[in-house]
Amino acid sequence: MSAQGLAGKILVVDDHRDLAENLAEILEGVGYQTVVAGSAEEALERIAAGDIAALVTDFRLPGRNGVELLAELARRGHRLPAVVISAFTDEQTVEEARRVGAADVLVKPVPLDRLMTVVAGFGATDDLVLIVDDNHDLAEGLAEAMEARGHRTVVCGSLAEARALAATPTVAVLDYRLPDGTGVDVAKELLKRSDRVRILFMSGYGPMPDSQLQAASSGTATQLQKPVDVERLLAWVAEAVGQSAVAARK
Repeated sequence: MSAQGLAGKILVVDDHRDLAENLAEILEGVGYQTVVAGSAEEALERIAAGDIAALVTDFRLPGRNGVELLAELARRGHRLPAVVISAFTDEQTVEEARRVGAADVLVKPVPLDRLMTVVAGFGATDDLVLIVDDNHDLAEGLAEAMEARGHRTVVCGSLAEARALAATPTVAVLDYRLPDGTGVDVAKELLKRSDRVRILFMSGYGPMPDSQLQAASSGTATQLQKPVDVERLLAWVAEAVGQSAVAARK
């Protein structure tokens, strides 16, 4: 974890390499770990490799622009906190960036105080909900419902993607059957990082035996059957986040 509490590196994306390196050096000077990329395509490859926790991207890039980069990340299930920087902060640019999840849009030359304030907020991972399901539409629908209730989410479609996730979530909602393993495998990986992670399994194949449920989650998990009752799921997530906050203060 970086000195500022961010569990992973900040990826700075700008085709002007000197500018990217300069911004990366400034971030490293206050304790963050950084890496740079010169295009959206290079950024996508770097994020797929793992350990990226946040993104600072120029709007104008060769190929996909910064907003299109964020949209593609969302399509792939990567919901990284992000800042877009642009020489042209017209209303349309700001609206497009917000729509795909940018935390802020900053005009060049970058106001460093504002950038540091926004990035510092990325380190607050007390309310991060991980959703792992290879049904992309279902996972995205659940993420949208949770975000409407104020929760930050990240979506993964496989065990491998969940393993590559830099941040440790507070709550994990896991499909039991995945293309490369099971939700149980994901739960075990997460609980190695922190025994405070709250686990909920979803399954369309009947309930898991209590003995398997307890073994997979140290007795802290629950389960819901598909089709999922979304309101019940949201209530469980809210309660689990609250319980985690109380435990962290003890």
